[in-house]
Amino acid sequence: MPHGWCEFKIPKAAERPSNICFAVNVRDRGNPSRPGTNTATVTVTVQRNLNCPDLSNNLPTEITISETYTGLIFTAQARDNDITPYFSTPTYSLAGDGANSLFFIDNSTGQITVNSVIQNRNDPIYKLQVIASDGFCLNPAQATLTVNVRRNLFSPRWTGQGPSFQVTIRETQDILNNITQLTADDQDLTGVGSTVSYRFQTNSSHQNLFFISENGDVYLRRTMVGLADNTFVMDVSAEDDGGLTSQPGTLTVSVIRNDFTPEILNMPLNTARSVRSDTGNTVEIFTCTSRDSDTEADYGRVSYRIVGEGRASNMFEVNSSTCEVTLRNALTSDTAQAYTVLIEAFDNAGAATRSSTGTLTMNVDRNLYPPQFINQLYSFEILEIQELGIPFGYANASDNDTVSPYGDIYYEAMGNDTVLTYFGINADGGLVSLRSQWQYPDRSENIFRYDVRLRDGAGQQSPVTASVNVTVIRNTQPVFNNTANYRVSNLTEDTAGGTVVFTPTVTNQDSRNPFDDLEFEMIGDGRTTAFFQANKANGAISVRPDSDLTSDTESEYIARLVVRDGGTPRLSDTSTVVIQVPRNNFSPGFLHGDLTVRIPFNEDIGTVVADVNATDNDGQDHPEGKITYSMVSGNTDNNIEYFKVYPDTGQLILTENAGLDSIPNDRFVVTLAATDQGSPTRTGEVTITVIIDKDPSQLLCGQNPFVFTTSENSNVDTVVGSVTAAPSASGSISYEVVGSPPGDSFFRMTSTGVITVSADLRTDPAKLQNYQVLVKATRSAVAVQSVTCTVSITVTRNENAPVFQFPLGLNSYTVTINDTAPLGEVIQTVSATDADRDTIAYSLTGSIPATSAFFLHPARGDIVLIQSLLGTASDSYVCTISVTDNGYPTPQVSTTTATITVARENASTFVTGPSSAKATEQTPNSNSEQPTTSSGPSENGLDAGAIVKAVLGVVAAVDVIIALLVIFLRSTLFKEEADVPLSEMVKRPTGQGDSGTLVLRDTTAVNAGIQLHVFVESSTENSAWQRPSSETDDDYEIADVGSTENSAWQRPSSETDDDYEIADATSSQQDQLESASSATDPTYIRISDDEVVDNYDRPQMYENTRDHHVYTDLKSQYTV
Repeated sequence: MPHGWCEFKIPKAAERPSNICFAVNVRDRGNPSRPGTNTATVTVTVQRNLNCPDLSNNLPTEITISETYTGLIFTAQARDNDITPYFSTPTYSLAGDGANSLFFIDNSTGQITVNSVIQNRNDPIYKLQVIASDGFCLNPAQATLTVNVRRNLFSPRWTGQGPSFQVTIRETQDILNNITQLTADDQDLTGVGSTVSYRFQTNSSHQNLFFISENGDVYLRRTMVGLADNTFVMDVSAEDDGGLTSQPGTLTVSVIRNDFTPEILNMPLNTARSVRSDTGNTVEIFTCTSRDSDTEADYGRVSYRIVGEGRASNMFEVNSSTCEVTLRNALTSDTAQAYTVLIEAFDNAGAATRSSTGTLTMNVDRNLYPPQFINQLYSFEILEIQELGIPFGYANASDNDTVSPYGDIYYEAMGNDTVLTYFGINADGGLVSLRSQWQYPDRSENIFRYDVRLRDGAGQQSPVTASVNVTVIRNTQPVFNNTANYRVSNLTEDTAGGTVVFTPTVTNQDSRNPFDDLEFEMIGDGRTTAFFQANKANGAISVRPDSDLTSDTESEYIARLVVRDGGTPRLSDTSTVVIQVPRNNFSPGFLHGDLTVRIPFNEDIGTVVADVNATDNDGQDHPEGKITYSMVSGNTDNNIEYFKVYPDTGQLILTENAGLDSIPNDRFVVTLAATDQGSPTRTGEVTITVIIDKDPSQLLCGQNPFVFTTSENSNVDTVVGSVTAAPSASGSISYEVVGSPPGDSFFRMTSTGVITVSADLRTDPAKLQNYQVLVKATRSAVAVQSVTCTVSITVTRNENAPVFQFPLGLNSYTVTINDTAPLGEVIQTVSATDADRDTIAYSLTGSIPATSAFFLHPARGDIVLIQSLLGTASDSYVCTISVTDNGYPTPQVSTTTATITVARENASTFVTGPSSAKATEQTPNSNSEQPTTSSGPSENGLDAGAIVKAVLGVVAAVDVIIALLVIFLRSTLFKEEADVPLSEMVKRPTGQGDSGTLVLRDTTAVNAGIQLHVFVESSTENSAWQRPSSETDDDYEIADVGSTENSAWQRPSSETDDDYEIADATSSQQDQLESASSATDPTYIRISDDEVVDNYDRPQMYENTRDHHVYTDLKSQYTV
């Protein structure tokens, strides 16, 4: 050990010697090492810790402290009996409640202190573990110090006004705002007892009116308005959260009430004021004064307002502070003469507000200006025939007041009562008029005068009056001049109508209308007025235009003329004019001698038998030349009158035909007379011999009925048969069809009796097989006779069965198809025609061998592959095809066969049969015992036969799926029905000169309204019919892009536009293409042409099939 250090182990506790001695030798570090020459003795004294500290000197114990105390609270005294200070000096530490946070111990002195944090705690007791250790004892001494903390040392103390709190409030105090706050403090600043709350004492009064919050705010529970008391005293206390209570306190609440009502001092029960209607809005009209004895500011402050509804509140307003009354709106905007303004004076006490009202009557002076005349003299002239009540003048006046009644002007006439009996003025218009019938005794007085004054609607009169002068214009009598010369002599009876024969002269002194408006009139005598007339304007007498003097026999006419003016009463004069006319010298004479005529025995009554004509040299324009015909004799037999004569025309009329076939000698000798109308009359006579012809034979049908047969395919004008009637006698027979629907719609008849076809019999929707036609035969001989014959026409229908159209030189269909042909391929198209032009339908009735691989379209005749032929057993199928028309009464059927040969591609086959080979696990991969060969290709040793079998298996499975799908589609979308009617398809012509229009032609049997085919031809004239721009383009463009004449074919405006409008506005061959209007078919396009086709529906799906576009309606049971 270097440097002489000693190192040793302390003995076990059981071996605790106090001193340890040992000898120490020394040796050098040479080589060899050599020991020292002496030995040293070392004595070690061991100081031992024989005792642990002891706290029993003053612990355990219990102490009490105040929560407010900080500093030394206790000193722990530990005792250690070891002598050596090293082992006898204890070290102190604390554990337990609040140790090292509230309580701390000096580790050397044992002094325990407390800090101020304890004031914030609520615990009353803390258990502390005092630990004393000398640093070596394994179990230090421990003892418990219990610290009791004395908390809530003080009761709350009132502050501020306490304990007697007083507050004064208004009776309108808001219950949401506190009225005062109780205040108290507590010397317990923290912890329990530091929080103070407030409350009413249990027996305190008025707790129903007030409440105290925890922080001392005092609130009303209800308003003070309406309560009688003005002072409320309550007992209160403050309490800390430690349960200590303050000394009792009181809260006194004094209530200030609104005791007085405002008074309006200068408005007694009803105060009246006058105001001009033109007063401005800012002019003070009235100001009220008031008082309020309340001393509280708001209670004693008075405000004003106008209350109530009506005109007053609309016209007036009051200043809320000064009570100054002014206008709200101009008084000129209203018509009221007075307004009752109710002014309310009110204080500002809220819910306790008091008020009083005063009434102010505002009398409005609206009549500011008197009415005034424009002129002082108004002069008028009237005729003495002035009508009653019709104004003839106007005394105009004005009034600057614009509001009624103050601006209304009223007139009043004043003056001579006699004058006012006849004249007056309109009271509310100033119109001057005649009041009573004008019949002054003295017609020499012509000027009349009276005064007029004005007043307005309120009674204010005009300051001056005005005068009205009326001058009356009188009427004088007209007089004829030189009446002694009023005579007309030697007037001829042929004087033309309208000829003036005399004009009088008249004197009239009047110059005012209507007095100078003269009117002439002819009166009496006898027949004068029938032949003569007087001009109303000048009295000129003329022959009436509508009369003929020759028709009369008078030779002298007396005309009385009267002239009248336009006055009332009308003044007149009368004069007489004598007109002389000489008359009649010749007798009537017939232009022909006696006559002989013939009539048949059955002539119709009313027939003109003869027409005689007589003339008179006196002239037909004179009565002497007017002839009347009459019967003299010979017109009767056996008291029966057979003839009469028209007196005006001379026509001899047959009036009876019964018994004409038995008249003696078969004749009548009739004498007629012609008489003129002269004075005296003159007469001439003529004789007419009437011979009766007889024809008794009867017209009959040759047979009844006539029976004919014709084909429904007969062309128009085909002769069906002839109808005859007999005997013809001496006259001819004509024939016509009468009232025979529907036969007369399909057959007509010539006048010679030949029946022909008039319309296509196949167009009869009823398909009748027999028609009944009635034919009328008429014979014209002596008498006209007719007879009706019945014609029965049988029409043979559906005479022809459909005929297949085979390829040239064949009588059936033959086609070859590869077994790899895709589904949907059209294998062959069969076609047939029907001479009856019936609608035809195709059907596949069977095949040998039986198969479901083919589908025959019922309308187009397309044979379509619907099931794969790969792997099928047969290489040839003979299909039986039927075509059926819809003829009536029995459809006809034709049958043919279509032989379908399946061309198969050569499959790979093995050259040798199956072989077997053995191989061990040692056999090399490249070795094979027996190679397998086949005629088909093989790559890398693959089994070609197995591949073929696998492929065929997959194909067969696909075929099954496709077949099931096709069956489903056929049963839903492709359902066939018999009797499919013909439809029209649209195909654009390819001929030269076509300008892009459409024509309709029948090309296939498709139900009307189901499919619309638009063919794309290869000709240059038809190149404008374009296919869609892409396969996915659903908006097909049907447009003739190269033709301006067909520009109305438009592409749809959007993909969702269902109402396509496809119209050719210029095409003469297609009337109209328009949107359908049917409520059940709102999205279809209807192509309408009454002469060509009924309608087509808008397609809902587009497909590309072969060389044309097919538009298919998926709602239909038919499709491509």
